[in-house]
Amino acid sequence: MTALALRAGLEWAGLPRLGERVSGDLVLLARGDAAASACVVDVAGHGPSARAAAARIEAGRPLEAGEGDPAEVVRRIHQLLSGSGDCAAAMAIRVTSRAEALSLEYCGVGNVRIAFSDGGSSDEGRPGMLGELLPTLRAWRRTMRRGDLVAVCTDGVGSELSLGQDLAGLRLRDVPSMLLRRHGRRYDDATCLALRAEET
Repeated sequence: MTALALRAGLEWAGLPRLGERVSGDLVLLARGDAAASACVVDVAGHGPSARAAAARIEAGRPLEAGEGDPAEVVRRIHQLLSGSGDCAAAMAIRVTSRAEALSLEYCGVGNVRIAFSDGGSSDEGRPGMLGELLPTLRAWRRTMRRGDLVAVCTDGVGSELSLGQDLAGLRLRDVPSMLLRRHGRRYDDATCLALRAEET
């Protein structure tokens, strides 16, 4: 079996709250030949003020500053927001290619959720709020095999989110939009990042 490609393995979609034109959710991506990093951020609030805080995070380039390390990326976002009056939840991930599997590392604070297709389990970030209260950070690790699917979603996507077998036949670029249609809550900004382990 050849090494798994990550370049086409990350896709995302997002929607602002009903009645708003912009969202306070943010997705950061960095891709390489053997690794990829991403972070899903949910700024508190909605509309232009939340979008402005998200833009400030984006301008601070936390993925690059944290060198892709999930715990460090989350810490950098906390530093960017500290003293600003804004706060956010975030989940950062890093995926590296290894022979016949992918190694997934993730770390989060707040109510951004990560869900897995292998067994249907899910997890949220540690209690806290970036910009106000940073808990002790801990990164978790999992192995992904060919075809495994992971989704990272803000709390505008319902906690009943399930990555069922019916998603296996979808192109990856269609998975985030499908999850938003099924589980999105229109009274909140909703964003979903999908990652699938795929062959080169």
